[in-house]
Amino acid sequence: MKARKMNRYTDIERLSILRNHFETGSSRAATARKYNLATPSL
Repeated sequence: MKARKMNRYTDIERLSILRNHFETGSSRAATARKYNLATPSL
């Protein structure tokens, strides 16, 4: 169950989130809120 929660996003989706995060220059917290992530650790 825990592993499934951790892998909500595929690698491709995770990369696109990270790319968006760095392109926009937004904070980790803002990115976490935008994508409804549990933690802002990215």
